[in-house]
Amino acid sequence: MAIQKPEWFKVDPAKFLSDAQIDAMSTLELGACFRLLCRQWLDGYIPDDPRLLARLCRLDATTMNEAWLILEPFFPTIEPGKRANRYMWISREKVVADLERKSDEGTRAARKRWHEARKNRHQAVDATPNGSPMPDAMQDQTRPDQSRPDQIKPLCPNKAVRT
Repeated sequence: MAIQKPEWFKVDPAKFLSDAQIDAMSTLELGACFRLLCRQWLDGYIPDDPRLLARLCRLDATTMNEAWLILEPFFPTIEPGKRANRYMWISREKVVADLERKSDEGTRAARKRWHEARKNRHQAVDATPNGSPMPDAMQDQTRPDQSRPDQIKPLCPNKAVRT
Protein backbone atom coordinates (compact mmCIF):
# COMPACT_ATOMS: atom_id res chain seq x y z
CA MET A 1 0.00 0.00 0.00
CA ALA A 2 1.35 3.42 -0.92
CA ILE A 3 2.05 5.76 1.94
CA GLN A 4 0.33 9.12 1.77
CA LYS A 5 2.39 12.29 1.72
CA PRO A 6 3.20 13.48 5.22
CA GLU A 7 0.64 16.17 6.00
CA TRP A 8 2.49 18.44 8.39
CA PHE A 9 5.93 19.11 9.80
CA LYS A 10 7.23 20.41 13.07
CA VAL A 11 8.65 23.90 13.23
CA ASP A 12 10.65 25.01 16.22
CA PRO A 13 10.22 28.80 15.99
CA ALA A 14 13.08 29.47 18.41
CA LYS A 15 15.57 27.44 16.36
CA PHE A 16 14.21 28.67 13.03
CA LEU A 17 14.30 32.36 13.89
CA SER A 18 17.57 32.19 15.82
CA ASP A 19 19.46 31.05 12.70
CA ALA A 20 21.62 33.98 11.60
CA GLN A 21 20.85 33.47 7.90
CA ILE A 22 17.09 33.35 8.54
CA ASP A 23 17.31 36.42 10.76
CA ALA A 24 19.04 38.33 7.96
CA MET A 25 16.31 37.55 5.41
CA SER A 26 13.79 40.08 4.24
CA THR A 27 10.11 39.28 4.66
CA LEU A 28 9.90 38.38 0.98
CA GLU A 29 12.90 36.02 1.22
CA LEU A 30 11.54 34.43 4.40
CA GLY A 31 8.16 33.82 2.74
CA ALA A 32 9.82 32.29 -0.32
CA CYS A 33 12.01 30.10 1.89
CA PHE A 34 9.03 28.85 3.85
CA ARG A 35 7.03 28.12 0.68
CA LEU A 36 9.94 26.09 -0.67
CA LEU A 37 10.26 24.20 2.63
CA CYS A 38 6.55 23.36 2.45
CA ARG A 39 6.86 22.21 -1.18
CA GLN A 40 9.86 20.06 -0.27
CA TRP A 41 7.90 18.51 2.58
CA LEU A 42 5.13 17.47 0.23
CA ASP A 43 7.27 16.32 -2.70
CA GLY A 44 10.53 15.33 -1.04
CA TYR A 45 12.53 17.90 -3.00
CA ILE A 46 12.21 21.16 -4.93
CA PRO A 47 13.04 21.50 -8.62
CA ASP A 48 16.34 22.96 -9.76
CA ASP A 49 14.63 25.17 -12.35
CA PRO A 50 14.74 28.93 -11.64
CA ARG A 51 11.53 29.61 -13.60
CA LEU A 52 9.59 26.93 -11.71
CA LEU A 53 11.06 28.04 -8.37
CA ALA A 54 9.88 31.59 -9.07
CA ARG A 55 6.37 30.30 -9.77
CA LEU A 56 6.39 28.18 -6.60
CA CYS A 57 7.41 31.25 -4.58
CA ARG A 58 4.87 33.48 -6.37
CA LEU A 59 7.64 35.84 -7.47
CA ASP A 60 8.59 37.35 -10.81
CA ALA A 61 11.89 36.23 -12.37
CA THR A 62 13.86 39.35 -11.37
CA THR A 63 12.74 39.26 -7.73
CA MET A 64 13.37 35.51 -7.55
CA ASN A 65 16.91 35.93 -8.93
CA GLU A 66 17.63 38.46 -6.17
CA ALA A 67 16.07 36.28 -3.46
CA TRP A 68 17.78 33.14 -4.76
CA LEU A 69 21.18 34.58 -3.81
CA ILE A 70 20.12 34.24 -0.15
CA LEU A 71 17.96 31.08 -0.54
CA GLU A 72 20.31 28.91 -2.59
CA PRO A 73 22.53 27.83 0.35
CA PHE A 74 19.42 26.46 2.13
CA PHE A 75 18.59 24.15 -0.78
CA PRO A 76 21.73 22.44 -2.10
CA THR A 77 21.54 20.12 -5.12
CA ILE A 78 20.89 16.51 -4.07
CA GLU A 79 20.82 15.05 -7.59
CA PRO A 80 20.49 16.47 -11.08
CA GLY A 81 17.35 18.59 -11.28
CA LYS A 82 16.55 18.33 -7.55
CA ARG A 83 17.38 20.43 -4.51
CA ALA A 84 16.56 19.90 -0.85
CA ASN A 85 17.07 21.46 2.55
CA ARG A 86 19.14 18.98 4.56
CA TYR A 87 17.22 19.37 7.84
CA MET A 88 13.85 19.06 6.08
CA TRP A 89 15.11 16.03 4.13
CA ILE A 90 16.15 14.18 7.31
CA SER A 91 12.93 15.10 9.16
CA ARG A 92 10.78 13.96 6.25
CA GLU A 93 12.63 10.64 5.96
CA LYS A 94 12.00 9.96 9.66
CA VAL A 95 8.30 10.78 9.34
CA VAL A 96 7.86 8.68 6.17
CA ALA A 97 9.67 5.74 7.81
CA ASP A 98 7.38 6.08 10.85
CA LEU A 99 4.28 6.21 8.62
CA GLU A 100 5.44 3.09 6.78
CA ARG A 101 6.12 1.29 10.07
CA LYS A 102 2.68 2.16 11.42
CA SER A 103 1.06 1.08 8.16
CA ASP A 104 2.91 -2.25 8.26
CA GLU A 105 1.93 -2.79 11.90
CA GLY A 106 -1.71 -2.03 11.07
CA THR A 107 -1.65 -4.42 8.14
CA ARG A 108 -0.12 -7.17 10.28
CA ALA A 109 -2.70 -6.60 13.04
CA ALA A 110 -5.58 -6.70 10.55
CA ARG A 111 -4.28 -9.90 8.96
CA LYS A 112 -3.90 -11.49 12.39
CA ARG A 113 -7.41 -10.43 13.39
CA TRP A 114 -8.92 -11.82 10.17
CA HIS A 115 -6.90 -15.02 10.46
CA GLU A 116 -8.21 -15.54 14.00
CA ALA A 117 -11.78 -14.80 12.88
CA ARG A 118 -11.51 -17.32 10.03
CA LYS A 119 -9.95 -19.90 12.33
CA ASN A 120 -12.72 -19.44 14.91
CA ARG A 121 -15.39 -19.60 12.18
CA HIS A 122 -13.95 -22.85 10.81
CA GLN A 123 -13.75 -24.33 14.31
CA ALA A 124 -17.37 -23.38 14.90
CA VAL A 125 -18.40 -25.04 11.62
CA ASP A 126 -16.51 -28.20 12.50
CA ALA A 127 -18.12 -28.26 15.95
CA THR A 128 -21.74 -28.46 14.72
CA PRO A 129 -23.09 -32.02 14.56
CA ASN A 130 -24.47 -31.76 11.02
CA GLY A 131 -21.52 -29.80 9.56
CA SER A 132 -23.74 -26.84 8.68
CA PRO A 133 -22.26 -23.37 9.12
CA MET A 134 -25.64 -22.27 10.50
CA PRO A 135 -26.05 -22.69 14.24
CA ASP A 136 -28.86 -24.81 15.62
CA ALA A 137 -32.29 -23.25 15.69
CA MET A 138 -32.77 -20.94 18.62
CA GLN A 139 -34.41 -22.63 21.54
CA ASP A 140 -36.60 -21.12 24.20
CA GLN A 141 -34.07 -19.61 26.56
CA THR A 142 -36.50 -18.40 29.23
CA ARG A 143 -36.19 -19.70 32.73
CA PRO A 144 -39.29 -20.83 34.60
CA ASP A 145 -38.70 -18.31 37.39
CA GLN A 146 -38.72 -15.41 34.87
CA SER A 147 -42.08 -16.07 33.25
CA ARG A 148 -45.32 -16.19 35.18
CA PRO A 149 -48.45 -16.59 33.08
CA ASP A 150 -50.64 -14.75 35.61
CA GLN A 151 -48.67 -11.48 35.06
CA ILE A 152 -48.74 -11.34 31.26
CA LYS A 153 -49.79 -7.88 30.13
CA PRO A 154 -51.70 -7.29 26.90
CA LEU A 155 -49.69 -5.78 24.06
CA CYS A 156 -52.40 -3.31 23.22
CA PRO A 157 -54.38 -1.89 26.18
CA ASN A 158 -57.49 -1.22 24.06
CA LYS A 159 -57.97 -4.83 23.05
CA ALA A 160 -58.85 -7.59 25.38
CA VAL A 161 -56.63 -10.64 25.45
CA ARG A 162 -58.41 -13.97 25.48
CA THR A 163 -56.92 -16.80 27.42
